[in-house]
Amino acid sequence: MQTLQNHFLLAMPSLKDPYFERALVYLCEHSPEGAMGLVVNIPVDMALDTML
Repeated sequence: MQTLQNHFLLAMPSLKDPYFERALVYLCEHSPEGAMGLVVNIPVDMALDTML
């Protein structure tokens, strides 16, 4: 399997999903078991310690 771990994903302009519209996502983990990423260009009203 080719992995996308440690890469960025950029949402296409036509994507209208409310969570990922105009998102830049850094993929921290990508394996056959699943994936985990962080949206890095959309601010959230949450403290870092709460998020982690």
